Amino acid sequence: MRALVITHYFTDGPAQELAAYLRRRGDHVTLISHPFPYCEDTRSWVERPSGGAGSGDAEIRRFVRWRGPSPLFYIKDVLLTIIWGLRGGPAFDLAIACDPLNALPAILLRAFGRTRKVVFYSIDYADRRFSSRVLNAIYHALDFIACRFSDRVWALSDRMTARRSERFRGRRLAPADTVPTGGDFEHIARRPDAEANPLHLAYLGHVRRFQGLELALELVASLRGEFPSLRLTVLGHGPILGDLKAKAVALGIADRVDFRGYIESHSEVESILARQGVGLALYEPDPTSFTYYADPNKPQIYMACGLPVLITDVPASARQIDHAGAGQLVEYSVPPVAAALRRWLADRPGYLAARRSAIAFAERRSWTRVFDAAIAALGPAR
Repeated sequence: MRALVITHYFTDGPAQELAAYLRRRGDHVTLISHPFPYCEDTRSWVERPSGGAGSGDAEIRRFVRWRGPSPLFYIKDVLLTIIWGLRGGPAFDLAIACDPLNALPAILLRAFGRTRKVVFYSIDYADRRFSSRVLNAIYHALDFIACRFSDRVWALSDRMTARRSERFRGRRLAPADTVPTGGDFEHIARRPDAEANPLHLAYLGHVRRFQGLELALELVASLRGEFPSLRLTVLGHGPILGDLKAKAVALGIADRVDFRGYIESHSEVESILARQGVGLALYEPDPTSFTYYADPNKPQIYMACGLPVLITDVPASARQIDHAGAGQLVEYSVPPVAAALRRWLADRPGYLAARRSAIAFAERRSWTRVFDAAIAALGPAR
């Protein structure tokens, strides 16, 4: 199968995992990646096989660094996708576009005869995507075009599909499948139970508001006297990183928090996480948050690395994780999070049971299983 995957990019996520999965199957995969305007390196790039499908060799072509207003930035991305999609040999059997803006050029490429099918892979959704009413209207118009004119929609959660059905009531939409996030379960070296330490907390992801890192620092500060060995490792970069480092100093816990920054290697991230004991997914409740309708990848990666999760009731998978015994559902406040952590610290068998449940949950949600089911639902590729 010849496949085209189109995505915007801050760090590796579902699009990169999908491309890797298709390559493992032996498919011919072209990946177009557009960094967001706030990325350090703003060069878009296209990655094509250079030695035949399945060879592992790739040719990468990069565009110039781009500076300027965001609207022009995104118009450039659409035009580049069309230009790169029109090149590169025979037509694609399948184009999979992450986010509505990338679905638009994919639909146009289908009209030009450059792809047979288009899948809109909806990895986030928000009722209020932008503070500007004009930009928000454009976002929802693009979202409708993607849902209406794609051949199929992959949504991260049932919530996404239900909300769109409500918003676009009475309008014909493409069939939708729930394609949740997963983890690279088969390729992660998990540590034995004896090495698992619930005093070693971990945070992975974009360092920004609504992710609960401020709460995590307050948690460490509140428990530092009770548990002198308590540590927090933060893997990621983002706009509030400097503020958080200053907050850690102000709380007197700078020696308890290890800010590792952005780590490009997935295997290195997984190796670090596998040495921790508990994953933190303390999303701040907010009706404008993307997380409510999404299925964040972070908890799946924690569990694939062997970490049970402390998670707030925000993402679609939170109650599933709690019901499976793979984590604990907590309120967004220091006392309930501290109480949940104390339960595991006081009950080693209970903690290890949660760890084993987390691993079992992650195995069921491996990327291989998730994408096997999603691709099978598309029907024949040719």
